[in-house]
Amino acid sequence: MALLNTREINIKFKFMICMFLLVIIPVSAQANVRTVYVNDKNMENIYLNMGKSTILRFNEKPKKVVIGNQNYFQVEFIDSDITIQPQGIVSTNLFAYCENNTYGFILNAHASGRYDDLINVRWKPETSYVLGQKLREPEKSINDKVINRPLDLDGILVNLEKISFDEKRKLHILDIILENIKQKDLHAKNIKINLTRGGKPIKKYFFISEKEILKSKEKSKLRLFIKLENKTAFKLEFCLNDKKVHTIIDKSDL
Repeated sequence: MALLNTREINIKFKFMICMFLLVIIPVSAQANVRTVYVNDKNMENIYLNMGKSTILRFNEKPKKVVIGNQNYFQVEFIDSDITIQPQGIVSTNLFAYCENNTYGFILNAHASGRYDDLINVRWKPETSYVLGQKLREPEKSINDKVINRPLDLDGILVNLEKISFDEKRKLHILDIILENIKQKDLHAKNIKINLTRGGKPIKKYFFISEKEILKSKEKSKLRLFIKLENKTAFKLEFCLNDKKVHTIIDKSDL
């Protein structure tokens, strides 16, 4: 009877060992994958280990990188990926120059410990916006003001059509039509919008563009949502690369 109990104990022990291995093996083999949102001003930490490569995966193709201490890192380009392998235990910065944006990172190399296998890199805009979303017609209001004010932004026609007011959310809504009359495609995210009043920025706003990319001769609706503390005039500026154009939204427009 004692021998039978010993066998039962051994079977139970082996079963527990098997279950333990089944639990820890998938965890230990799991890749360290993250998604980060960065730009050239908001830099993200990247964790590297000696003897291991880390991949930075972009939505656009990188052209070149600039590393603060390039002697201690091996860098390769593969399509939209940048692979980094540390050659020494050191920290430095890295800037990746892509087709449309520049991304900044802090590289932290260690002998062991925390590290990243794969980093999905996304652009963090300075202005909040959503691209590629269908716009619904807002509810009609007696406060709707038709403007029809066209502006020429270096071959991009920006036509301010209408201003309305959302009573529920207390937001002013500006409907805009973008038309690309240039010969090359336009990425909507490259258009920067600045709102100022008395030389001070208005920070509570965001916009939605129906199209992410405007091909030559194409149009797209853009809707700007603004949270105003009071109904006084402000300056609305559109920027594309080094070109700027602006208009004044008067109190009578609000």
